[in-house]
Amino acid sequence: MELKFFPEHMIDAIPADITAIDAAGNTYVGRFDRSKVVAGSDVEAQPVWMIQKIELIKSGSETVYRTTFPNGVKSFTNVWDDRATLTYTFNKN
Repeated sequence: MELKFFPEHMIDAIPADITAIDAAGNTYVGRFDRSKVVAGSDVEAQPVWMIQKIELIKSGSETVYRTTFPNGVKSFTNVWDDRATLTYTFNKN
């Protein structure tokens, strides 16, 4: 998986802390809650992340971007390292 930082990727107009693009072309945008981080441990392994998945959907000549969140919830409760195995649905908030 390719990890990149793209300040132009946003969650609710807040710049992302990290962006990853997987082999299928899905983009994961993450922002973490600095107030919940345990000092001295790997921040990407802590449940302090809001993760957004952006998928490129092609249908004929149309291209649409689908934005989803783990279990459809925008919250700082996810682990960045688990992003590829989470279940993503549309925002329920």
